[in-house]
Amino acid sequence: MKVCKPGQWLSATINSPECWNGVDLDSKDHRSHLADMVRNRTSGKLSCPAMYPWIIPQFTMSVGYSIEAGDEATLWSLASDHMLPPALRRPGASLHSDYFEAWQDEIRLRWEAGCIDKLLNCSDGDLGDGQIMARGKHYPAPKAAPRLVPSPSR
Repeated sequence: MKVCKPGQWLSATINSPECWNGVDLDSKDHRSHLADMVRNRTSGKLSCPAMYPWIIPQFTMSVGYSIEAGDEATLWSLASDHMLPPALRRPGASLHSDYFEAWQDEIRLRWEAGCIDKLLNCSDGDLGDGQIMARGKHYPAPKAAPRLVPSPSR
């Protein structure tokens, strides 16, 4: 962060794992019940590890922080910096997110049927059924555009 200058952005993206063990809804470390897909070196295909056979939707969150004149980005701390072991603790050393779902059941079920069940990547409020969720006036006119996602092997 010491090279960040006014007018630049600090950007970060967090992706959740896509594979679940099929048993535990959580684990003591809040991680070991999930796993990332692995790529087969021969075929190049992604698949879930054998101990995590269930494919689940991936949550992705991207954030950007603008650096303004007078900001001292080297002093910025992120949400989990204070939770790191002392030897690793420094401003900007970690990034943390939580997922909280507050969908209306009817809309979530439409999204699951229109996107997840059809293996479509639906972004930006797209429900996968030709409709898009309502948006604020500062967004451009909505247009549904689901894309087919290659089906990972299970």
